[in-house]
Amino acid sequence: MSGVADSRSQRDRDAALDRLRGASAHRSGERDEVLARVAWSTVVEPGDADAGQLVARLGAGRSIRAALAALDSGPAELAELLVGAGAGAGAVAGAGVGTGTDAGARGSVDSVDSVDSVGSAGSAVGACDEDEVRDRLVESTAAALVPAIARWRPRLLRFDVDAVLSAASVIGCALVVPGDPDWPAGVDDLGPHAPLVLWRRGAPCTAGRPSVAVVGSRANTVLGAEAAAEITSAAADVGCVIVSGGAHGIDAVAHRVAMAAGAPTVAVLAGGIDQLYPAANTAMLRAVAEHGALLAECPPGTRPSRWRFLARNL
Repeated sequence: MSGVADSRSQRDRDAALDRLRGASAHRSGERDEVLARVAWSTVVEPGDADAGQLVARLGAGRSIRAALAALDSGPAELAELLVGAGAGAGAVAGAGVGTGTDAGARGSVDSVDSVDSVGSAGSAVGACDEDEVRDRLVESTAAALVPAIARWRPRLLRFDVDAVLSAASVIGCALVVPGDPDWPAGVDDLGPHAPLVLWRRGAPCTAGRPSVAVVGSRANTVLGAEAAAEITSAAADVGCVIVSGGAHGIDAVAHRVAMAAGAPTVAVLAGGIDQLYPAANTAMLRAVAEHGALLAECPPGTRPSRWRFLARNL
């Protein structure tokens, strides 16, 4: 019976993913990576550079499995994988994992090759054995990973990808990942802080079009509202997508002026795609979804928080 249940669960997961991914669902070999990205998005907060670096270096599936294993066995295996991928303590600490030491920050597996290229084999071995360098690098990388694993532990122990896919299917949103035609390429400039996935309600209106972000104070002045309206109107007139955060004040001005001008507008939410916040702007946000799109980095059901507002505005 368990085999039948597992098979049904797999079919339900595949069907939900097909609904959420649309035409992108059948990109070869991507299904497991997409599911792993969804898993990571339920574990970390927006802008988590540690997770972003792991996914970039190891892939989403490999990195989430290694992170789960690290809960019981510690971060040594994950550190081994990173060093093997050419990302030692220097790369990890640079992305924000732990604090790192000066020695760890300077070390990398590339340093062994550079020593061999500029000196004789004998002098290189005399200065520092290659295996010893690698062992020390793994050790320092593992130490740098400890705070990240501790931070992720509560959610790693209880994340439920099937529940997220089911909730997203009920909402009727789309799941977008890097490499999709409708992935907003501008977010890639965030590097390891970039979203792992995006949830979208509305049309894929940003692909191939210039965009302008117009954000500002919730308690704006009349002069500020006029300036925001002028900027938004000028950008809309030349075919730009207007991006803002759906909040009171300047954000609302930007969205409303864009819709009045017939230009597509995108609201980037600070919670899940089903969390239309603030409540007073619910009608406006629904109109944004009809005229453009709502985007969210957090999985459905995630409540807005002060930290997520700050991360969104980056």
